[in-house]
Amino acid sequence: MSLKSELESNVGQGRVAVVVGAGPSGCLAAMLLLRQGWTVHVIEMRDKDASIGSVSKQRSWPIGMFPRGINAVLKAVPDATDFFESRTYHSMVFHKNDGTVTFKIDRWQFGASLVHRTEAAALLTKAMLKYEDLISIHYSTCFTGADFYEKVARFQVQGSDEPLVLNYDVLIGADGAMSGVRSALIDCFPTSIHLKLLLRTDNRVYRAFYGMPKDPQALTWEPAGRQGPATDGHWPAAGNPAEPGICFLPMPGKKPGINVAVSYDVESGTYGGFVPMVEAAAGQLPETVEGWTTWVEENLHPPVPQSWVKPLAAQLDTSPVNRFPWVQRASTMYIPGTSTVLIGDAAHTVTPALGQGLNSALEDAVLVADSLASEPGNVEAALHCFNKARFPQIKALQELELGFRASAEPLFSFARLFASIWPSKAIDTNIFGATDVGVWPRLRVKAYTHTKYAISSVLYAVLGKKRTEAMLPLFFHGPSMIEVQVGAIDYINMIRILDAMGVLASSGATLGAVGLFVLGRSLVAAARK
Repeated sequence: MSLKSELESNVGQGRVAVVVGAGPSGCLAAMLLLRQGWTVHVIEMRDKDASIGSVSKQRSWPIGMFPRGINAVLKAVPDATDFFESRTYHSMVFHKNDGTVTFKIDRWQFGASLVHRTEAAALLTKAMLKYEDLISIHYSTCFTGADFYEKVARFQVQGSDEPLVLNYDVLIGADGAMSGVRSALIDCFPTSIHLKLLLRTDNRVYRAFYGMPKDPQALTWEPAGRQGPATDGHWPAAGNPAEPGICFLPMPGKKPGINVAVSYDVESGTYGGFVPMVEAAAGQLPETVEGWTTWVEENLHPPVPQSWVKPLAAQLDTSPVNRFPWVQRASTMYIPGTSTVLIGDAAHTVTPALGQGLNSALEDAVLVADSLASEPGNVEAALHCFNKARFPQIKALQELELGFRASAEPLFSFARLFASIWPSKAIDTNIFGATDVGVWPRLRVKAYTHTKYAISSVLYAVLGKKRTEAMLPLFFHGPSMIEVQVGAIDYINMIRILDAMGVLASSGATLGAVGLFVLGRSLVAAARK
C-alpha cells in the first residue's frame, strides 16, 4: 500500500486539527498530524502563489539549516534528502571590506545546509500540496477569533460575506511573529499569557537581492567544491575551482552599520543575499537607480565586485525595505483547557545570531505532533507535556541567542548597564539598543569564550602549539555553539555549561586578583626592608 493510500484509510478518525499559518512549521505540523490520522485544516491568509514563495524573493535571505531542522523536515518529507545534500553548507567565511578572508568556520562536516528562506518555505508547502485532497487548505483566509473553551474557531474568507467556522480538537497557532491566535489568547486570558519583549530592532532594516552573476572576484571568496577544512590557510584542492561553494559570506561595508551578506544559489548559478543596515548609518536612501548606483559604489564596492554594482543598484531601487522582527516570547505556549498551542514565531522569535529561528520552529512542530501521538485520547495532557518540556528550552535558546549576539558588544558601557539594572518597563530599551535580559546573558558567553581562550593561551605559551593541541582536551573540553546548532547539546545544558564557565572565570579572576595583591604586598614589604 502506498503512503497516500495508507493516509486515505487513516484520515478522519474523529479528531480535527486546525493549523493557522502555512509557513514551514505549520505545513510540517499539518503533514505529521495527517500521518497520525487527524482530519487537518490549514488556514493561510496569503493566496496560494504567495505561500509557495513565487512572489517573495525580495524578502528572502540565506538560512542555515542544521540537523535539528533537517531531521524534522525528513520526518514528513523523506525525499527531501537530495534537496539538502545539494545545498550542503560548506562554511561561513568572514571577510574584511576589501574582500580578503579574515577567518572561516567549517559547516560541511556537521550535516548542515544553506537554503534561502523562500526555498525552505516552498519545499514544505509543495510537499503539503501533494496531500491537498486529504488536507483542507483554506487560502486567503484570516483568523478572526475563537471560543477556546468550546473549541470553535472563526475565520474570514476573502471575497466572502459568510465566516468560516470550524470545530477542532486541537488548534495550532503557527501564524508567525504577528500571530492572531496569540493575540486572541492574550485578549481572552490576560492573567495566563502575555508577550515579553526581549529586543527591539526598530532601527535595523535590510533589502534583499538575487541573480548576481559569477565574477572572478566572487570566486576568490570561497572556491567551493571544497570538501574539507583549510590547512595552514590554504583551501583543499578538491572540487571544481570554477564552481562557487555554498557558503555564507558576511562582509562589512565601507561605513559602520552597513553590511552585505552573500551566498551562492546552486539552482540558478548566481549569487543572492541581503544588505542589512542601521537606518541612521544608511542616511537618506536614494530614490533613483542612478542614486543607488552611487550609493553602492560608496558603501559596498568593495567588497562586492564591479560587475554587480549596476544590477545590485537596480534591485535595491525596487526592493522593499524589510525589518527584522522584534525578539519576543509568549509567557507560555499552551493554556490549560483551550486545546490550543503556539509554535514557531507565534511563540518565540529569535535573533539570527545562532541561526536557530527556522530550526527551532520545525522542532516545535515535530514535538507537538509527537506529544499528541503519545497521548492519543487526551489532547490536554499532550499539550501540557509539550509545554512543560519545550518552553524551558525555548527560554534557554533566547538567552543563548541574545547573549551570543551581545557578546561582541561592550559589557559594562554606562547605557547598557543602566538599561540592564533598571526596571524594564521604566525605559524604552530601544534608546540604548539594549535588552531587558540583563548583563548576565552577555557575561555568560564572554566568560565562556574568554576562559577557553585563556586556557589555550597558557598551554600554548608553556607547551607550544602541537603539544597544546594534544593536551587541551585533557584540561578543558568545552562544547562550541555549533554543537548547540546541530542538536548535540540542548539549549538548557548549554546554559548550564556557560554558567559553570562563568563561575570558573570569576573564580579564576578572583584568585588571580588575590594572588597579585599578595604578591604586591610582599614586594612592598621586601622593598621597605
